[in-house]
Amino acid sequence: MLGLLAAGIAIVLLEIFDDTFKSPEEIEEQTGLPVLGIIPVSEGNVVADIAGSSNRPFAEALRSLRTALQFSTDQGAPKSILVTSSRPSEGKSTTSLALATNFAQLGMKVLLIDADLRNPSQHRNLKRSNGIGLSNFLAGGATADSIFQQTDVDGLYFVSSGPLPPNPAELLAGPKMVSLLSIASEKVDTVIVDAPPVMGLADAPLLASMASGTLLVIATRDTRRGMVKAALKRLHFARGRMIGAVMNKCELRPGYGYGYGYGYGYGYGALEYYGYGQQDAPAQLEHSPGA
Repeated sequence: MLGLLAAGIAIVLLEIFDDTFKSPEEIEEQTGLPVLGIIPVSEGNVVADIAGSSNRPFAEALRSLRTALQFSTDQGAPKSILVTSSRPSEGKSTTSLALATNFAQLGMKVLLIDADLRNPSQHRNLKRSNGIGLSNFLAGGATADSIFQQTDVDGLYFVSSGPLPPNPAELLAGPKMVSLLSIASEKVDTVIVDAPPVMGLADAPLLASMASGTLLVIATRDTRRGMVKAALKRLHFARGRMIGAVMNKCELRPGYGYGYGYGYGYGYGALEYYGYGQQDAPAQLEHSPGA
């Protein structure tokens, strides 16, 4: 009996002192952001599941998030959507790729920009060259058309990060990034920008001030509330237009889900940020046809 009592007290204390987000209601109450999607852990290869058309919870949740974004404003989905998170390893890169792919599967022309000039990953996910990309354009060494790459997904185009620069924030703060978003908006229906995490870096707030809407990815039972609130404060200070949050990395457990309609209860494996900001050796450009 004493053992059961001690275990019960320990569980209660853990719940009291655990200040992470465990439900969409907590996110909406604490941040004021609508939860537009609840993403489950993928049971297989994440990138393969994103490109597939299965009816598993992971794929259904992604389609639900896409639909929610289409109704997020009076004019439909924002023309340019910035995807970020408060800290690394919350799944913002996977979410960016998933959204870009899902919009393209609707028959739309979509551009995915890897604006993480410190730890890029989308060129590996899409199996494309990173020899020339965003950093080249921002530094004046390439034109917009020369950095657009086609992907294996019909309607989806890609701009890689390019060689990692020593001054990412300074490049992003210049007028070239705004120019690229303007040019891209004329060529495609939707632009998805994969941004670095907010905390500790100036990059994400700078990009948020340029995008039509910003989506914040929050890892369930992992990211502390104080960190999310601090990230939101920085984004609001930069006048970022917040459109909602994505509850990521939820677990599929009996009695834990919320039922479909508020999502499938759940989350998916995030891309790891081991050694965040370390140099990524550039590869030679294979092809870069214009969009």
